[in-house]
Amino acid sequence: MNAAGGEPTRQSQISRQMKELEGFFGFDLLDRSSTPHQVNQAGRQIAQHTEVFLGSMMRSMDHYTHDRLSVSIAAGESIIQWFLIPTLAKRLTQKNSPRVRFLNQTSSQTVDRLVSGLVDIGVIKEGDRRGNLAFESIGSHYPDALYHPDYFDFGNKPTWESLVGKPLAVQDHRGSLRVTMDRLSGGLDSSPQVIAECTSYPQVLELVMNGSCIGILPRLARKHAENKGCKWMGLKEFEDQKTTIGVAWNKDRAKNSAGIATVLRWFGVK
Repeated sequence: MNAAGGEPTRQSQISRQMKELEGFFGFDLLDRSSTPHQVNQAGRQIAQHTEVFLGSMMRSMDHYTHDRLSVSIAAGESIIQWFLIPTLAKRLTQKNSPRVRFLNQTSSQTVDRLVSGLVDIGVIKEGDRRGNLAFESIGSHYPDALYHPDYFDFGNKPTWESLVGKPLAVQDHRGSLRVTMDRLSGGLDSSPQVIAECTSYPQVLELVMNGSCIGILPRLARKHAENKGCKWMGLKEFEDQKTTIGVAWNKDRAKNSAGIATVLRWFGVK
Protein backbone atom coordinates (compact mmCIF):
# COMPACT_ATOMS: atom_id res chain seq x y z
CA MET A 1 0.00 0.00 0.00
CA ASN A 2 2.82 2.40 0.87
CA ALA A 3 4.78 1.58 -2.28
CA ALA A 4 1.66 2.01 -4.42
CA GLY A 5 0.94 5.45 -3.01
CA GLY A 6 -2.69 4.56 -2.28
CA GLU A 7 -3.52 3.57 -5.89
CA PRO A 8 -5.45 0.24 -5.91
CA THR A 9 -4.40 -0.65 -9.47
CA ARG A 10 -0.75 -0.02 -8.71
CA GLN A 11 -1.08 -1.94 -5.44
CA SER A 12 -2.37 -5.01 -7.27
CA GLN A 13 0.47 -4.74 -9.78
CA ILE A 14 3.13 -4.53 -7.08
CA SER A 15 1.59 -7.48 -5.24
CA ARG A 16 1.79 -9.54 -8.42
CA GLN A 17 5.38 -8.46 -9.01
CA MET A 18 6.33 -9.48 -5.47
CA LYS A 19 4.97 -12.99 -6.11
CA GLU A 20 6.93 -13.16 -9.38
CA LEU A 21 10.08 -12.08 -7.53
CA GLU A 22 9.55 -14.77 -4.90
CA GLY A 23 9.07 -17.28 -7.69
CA PHE A 24 12.40 -16.23 -9.18
CA PHE A 25 14.27 -16.63 -5.89
CA GLY A 26 12.40 -19.77 -4.83
CA PHE A 27 11.60 -18.52 -1.32
CA ASP A 28 9.25 -16.07 0.40
CA LEU A 29 10.23 -12.44 0.88
CA LEU A 30 7.13 -11.53 2.91
CA ASP A 31 5.67 -12.93 6.11
CA ARG A 32 1.99 -13.27 5.20
CA SER A 33 0.94 -14.57 8.60
CA SER A 34 0.47 -10.98 9.81
CA THR A 35 -1.76 -8.17 8.58
CA PRO A 36 -0.40 -6.09 7.04
CA HIS A 37 2.32 -8.38 5.66
CA GLN A 38 5.87 -7.80 6.89
CA VAL A 39 9.17 -8.25 5.11
CA ASN A 40 10.86 -11.38 6.48
CA GLN A 41 14.57 -11.86 7.17
CA ALA A 42 15.31 -13.10 3.64
CA GLY A 43 13.46 -10.12 2.19
CA ARG A 44 15.42 -7.67 4.32
CA GLN A 45 18.72 -9.20 3.24
CA ILE A 46 17.76 -9.13 -0.44
CA ALA A 47 16.65 -5.50 -0.02
CA GLN A 48 20.04 -4.59 1.50
CA HIS A 49 21.92 -6.22 -1.38
CA THR A 50 19.65 -4.47 -3.87
CA GLU A 51 20.13 -1.08 -2.21
CA VAL A 52 23.93 -1.44 -2.43
CA PHE A 53 23.74 -2.56 -6.08
CA LEU A 54 21.39 0.23 -7.15
CA GLY A 55 23.43 2.79 -5.22
CA SER A 56 26.57 1.66 -7.02
CA MET A 57 24.79 1.84 -10.38
CA MET A 58 23.51 5.35 -9.65
CA ARG A 59 27.00 6.51 -8.75
CA SER A 60 28.38 5.07 -11.99
CA MET A 61 25.66 6.81 -14.00
CA ASP A 62 26.27 10.03 -12.11
CA HIS A 63 30.00 9.76 -12.74
CA TYR A 64 29.65 9.48 -16.52
CA THR A 65 26.71 11.87 -16.90
CA HIS A 66 28.36 14.96 -15.40
CA ASP A 67 31.63 16.75 -16.03
CA ARG A 68 32.67 16.60 -12.38
CA LEU A 69 33.22 13.55 -10.20
CA SER A 70 30.51 13.14 -7.59
CA VAL A 71 31.28 12.56 -3.91
CA SER A 72 28.57 11.99 -1.31
CA ILE A 73 29.06 13.24 2.26
CA ALA A 74 26.66 12.19 5.01
CA ALA A 75 26.34 14.02 8.31
CA GLY A 76 23.80 15.53 10.67
CA GLU A 77 22.03 18.68 9.51
CA SER A 78 23.79 20.86 12.09
CA ILE A 79 27.20 19.61 10.96
CA ILE A 80 26.29 20.21 7.32
CA GLN A 81 25.11 23.76 7.99
CA TRP A 82 27.66 24.86 10.60
CA PHE A 83 30.78 22.97 9.57
CA LEU A 84 30.74 21.33 6.14
CA ILE A 85 29.27 24.17 4.09
CA PRO A 86 31.55 26.88 5.61
CA THR A 87 34.55 24.55 5.24
CA LEU A 88 33.91 23.40 1.68
CA ALA A 89 32.06 26.31 0.03
CA LYS A 90 35.14 27.93 -1.51
CA ARG A 91 36.69 24.59 -2.40
CA LEU A 92 33.66 23.69 -4.49
CA THR A 93 34.17 26.71 -6.73
CA GLN A 94 37.66 25.59 -7.74
CA LYS A 95 38.16 24.35 -11.27
CA ASN A 96 37.75 20.57 -11.65
CA SER A 97 36.76 20.11 -8.00
CA PRO A 98 34.39 17.20 -7.28
CA ARG A 99 30.66 17.83 -7.10
CA VAL A 100 29.54 17.17 -3.50
CA ARG A 101 26.19 15.69 -2.48
CA PHE A 102 25.28 16.53 1.14
CA LEU A 103 23.08 13.90 2.81
CA ASN A 104 21.35 14.63 6.11
CA GLN A 105 21.79 11.49 8.26
CA THR A 106 22.27 10.69 11.93
CA SER A 107 25.72 9.51 12.99
CA SER A 108 24.60 5.86 13.22
CA GLN A 109 22.79 6.04 9.86
CA THR A 110 25.91 7.53 8.31
CA VAL A 111 28.02 4.64 9.61
CA ASP A 112 25.54 2.10 8.19
CA ARG A 113 25.75 3.73 4.76
CA LEU A 114 29.53 3.96 4.89
CA VAL A 115 29.83 0.27 5.73
CA SER A 116 27.41 -0.70 2.96
CA GLY A 117 29.09 1.60 0.44
CA LEU A 118 26.08 3.86 -0.07
CA VAL A 119 27.99 7.03 0.82
CA ASP A 120 31.61 8.00 0.25
CA ILE A 121 32.50 10.08 3.30
CA GLY A 122 30.79 10.64 6.63
CA VAL A 123 31.20 12.98 9.56
CA ILE A 124 30.44 10.91 12.64
CA LYS A 125 30.95 10.72 16.39
CA GLU A 126 34.13 8.89 17.31
CA GLY A 127 32.13 6.49 19.49
CA ASP A 128 30.01 5.40 16.49
CA ARG A 129 32.99 4.27 14.44
CA ARG A 130 33.04 0.57 13.63
CA GLY A 131 34.30 -2.05 11.21
CA ASN A 132 37.23 -1.24 8.96
CA LEU A 133 36.33 2.43 8.54
CA ALA A 134 39.23 4.89 8.63
CA PHE A 135 38.67 7.83 10.97
CA GLU A 136 40.40 11.16 11.54
CA SER A 137 39.28 13.59 14.20
CA ILE A 138 38.32 17.09 13.09
CA GLY A 139 37.43 18.51 16.48
CA SER A 140 35.75 18.15 19.86
CA HIS A 141 32.91 20.16 21.31
CA TYR A 142 30.72 20.22 24.38
CA PRO A 143 27.22 21.63 24.89
CA ASP A 144 26.50 25.00 26.43
CA ALA A 145 23.49 27.19 27.09
CA LEU A 146 22.79 29.78 24.39
CA TYR A 147 20.53 32.80 24.69
CA HIS A 148 19.64 36.00 22.87
CA PRO A 149 20.49 39.13 24.92
CA ASP A 150 17.45 40.97 23.54
CA TYR A 151 15.24 38.61 25.54
CA PHE A 152 17.32 37.38 28.50
CA ASP A 153 20.00 38.89 30.77
CA PHE A 154 22.18 36.66 32.93
CA GLY A 155 24.86 39.12 33.99
CA ASN A 156 28.60 38.45 33.88
CA LYS A 157 28.78 35.05 35.58
CA PRO A 158 25.76 32.92 34.67
CA THR A 159 25.35 29.51 36.27
CA TRP A 160 22.99 26.58 35.84
CA GLU A 161 21.07 27.85 38.86
CA SER A 162 20.39 31.12 37.00
CA LEU A 163 18.37 29.05 34.51
CA VAL A 164 15.88 27.93 37.16
CA GLY A 165 12.34 28.64 35.97
CA LYS A 166 13.53 29.74 32.53
CA PRO A 167 12.19 28.14 29.30
CA LEU A 168 14.62 25.69 27.72
CA ALA A 169 14.88 23.98 24.31
CA VAL A 170 16.95 20.84 23.76
CA GLN A 171 17.57 18.29 21.08
CA ASP A 172 16.49 14.79 22.09
CA HIS A 173 15.86 15.17 25.84
CA ARG A 174 17.31 11.76 26.66
CA GLY A 175 20.60 10.01 27.35
CA SER A 176 23.63 11.52 29.04
CA LEU A 177 22.50 15.13 28.54
CA ARG A 178 19.31 14.52 30.51
CA VAL A 179 21.28 12.73 33.24
CA THR A 180 23.57 15.75 33.53
CA MET A 181 20.65 18.20 33.60
CA ASP A 182 18.88 16.16 36.29
CA ARG A 183 22.08 16.00 38.34
CA LEU A 184 22.62 19.77 38.12
CA SER A 185 19.04 20.40 39.22
CA GLY A 186 19.15 17.82 42.01
CA GLY A 187 20.12 20.22 44.77
CA LEU A 188 17.86 23.05 43.61
CA ASP A 189 14.32 23.87 44.68
CA SER A 190 13.29 24.08 41.02
CA SER A 191 14.81 23.54 37.57
CA PRO A 192 14.74 25.00 34.05
CA GLN A 193 11.52 24.20 32.19
CA VAL A 194 12.02 22.21 28.98
CA ILE A 195 9.37 23.68 26.67
CA ALA A 196 10.60 22.19 23.38
CA GLU A 197 12.30 18.95 22.34
CA CYS A 198 13.65 19.26 18.81
CA THR A 199 14.88 16.77 16.22
CA SER A 200 17.82 18.94 15.18
CA TYR A 201 20.11 21.60 16.63
CA PRO A 202 19.17 24.17 13.95
CA GLN A 203 15.59 23.96 15.27
CA VAL A 204 16.87 24.74 18.78
CA LEU A 205 18.85 27.72 17.46
CA GLU A 206 15.78 29.02 15.64
CA LEU A 207 13.83 29.02 18.90
CA VAL A 208 16.65 30.88 20.64
CA MET A 209 16.83 33.54 17.91
CA ASN A 210 13.08 34.08 18.17
CA GLY A 211 13.39 34.76 21.89
CA SER A 212 11.24 31.80 22.88
CA CYS A 213 13.81 30.25 25.20
CA ILE A 214 17.38 29.39 26.08
CA GLY A 215 18.83 26.51 24.06
CA ILE A 216 21.30 23.75 24.84
CA LEU A 217 23.57 23.52 21.81
CA PRO A 218 27.04 22.19 20.97
CA ARG A 219 29.81 24.75 20.69
CA LEU A 220 30.06 23.63 17.08
CA ALA A 221 27.39 26.28 16.46
CA ARG A 222 29.53 29.04 17.97
CA LYS A 223 30.31 31.15 14.89
CA HIS A 224 26.86 30.74 13.36
CA ALA A 225 25.07 31.55 16.62
CA GLU A 226 27.21 34.58 17.44
CA ASN A 227 26.68 35.94 13.94
CA LYS A 228 22.97 35.87 14.78
CA GLY A 229 23.53 37.98 17.89
CA CYS A 230 23.28 35.12 20.40
CA LYS A 231 25.53 34.65 23.43
CA TRP A 232 26.91 31.61 25.23
CA MET A 233 26.59 31.33 28.99
CA GLY A 234 29.94 29.53 29.33
CA LEU A 235 28.64 26.86 31.71
CA LYS A 236 31.47 24.65 32.99
CA GLU A 237 28.99 22.01 34.15
CA PHE A 238 28.63 20.59 30.62
CA GLU A 239 32.33 20.14 29.85
CA ASP A 240 32.20 16.42 30.72
CA GLN A 241 29.74 16.01 27.81
CA LYS A 242 32.53 16.57 25.27
CA THR A 243 32.02 14.79 21.93
CA THR A 244 34.71 14.15 19.34
CA ILE A 245 33.64 14.14 15.71
CA GLY A 246 35.66 13.21 12.67
CA VAL A 247 35.73 12.20 9.04
CA ALA A 248 35.17 8.51 8.31
CA TRP A 249 35.70 6.65 5.05
CA ASN A 250 36.55 3.30 3.48
CA LYS A 251 40.26 3.23 2.60
CA ASP A 252 39.87 0.84 -0.34
CA ARG A 253 37.21 2.99 -1.96
CA ALA A 254 39.26 6.14 -1.44
CA LYS A 255 42.26 4.52 -3.18
CA ASN A 256 40.13 3.87 -6.26
CA SER A 257 38.39 7.26 -6.35
CA ALA A 258 40.18 10.50 -7.19
CA GLY A 259 37.10 12.44 -6.08
CA ILE A 260 37.01 10.92 -2.59
CA ALA A 261 40.77 11.40 -2.19
CA THR A 262 40.43 15.08 -3.18
CA VAL A 263 37.65 15.79 -0.66
CA LEU A 264 39.56 13.97 2.09
CA ARG A 265 42.54 16.26 1.43
CA TRP A 266 40.21 19.22 1.95
CA PHE A 267 39.71 17.90 5.49
CA GLY A 268 43.47 17.59 6.00
CA VAL A 269 43.61 13.83 5.48
CA LYS A 270 46.89 12.85 3.81
